[in-house]
Amino acid sequence: MSTVRQYELVYITPAETTEEALAELHAQVVAVVERFAGSIERTENWGRRRLAYEIGGQREGVFVLDVINGPAALVAELDR
Repeated sequence: MSTVRQYELVYITPAETTEEALAELHAQVVAVVERFAGSIERTENWGRRRLAYEIGGQREGVFVLDVINGPAALVAELDR
């Protein structure tokens, strides 16, 4: 039996990402979490923010936080 722990997943999308694309990405995260019998405690869309440094030519991005409960294998799959 694996131990259930709480994890915070923050992902950053390009600043021009649409609400539909964000919803699709979130649905993919939900699918992975459910596959590993985990749960998402809450999701916070932090909105468009300036990046600390340029990544791939981007200076801004849309930040989203998911607080997830699940086994360590779940996090490994999300990282993948």
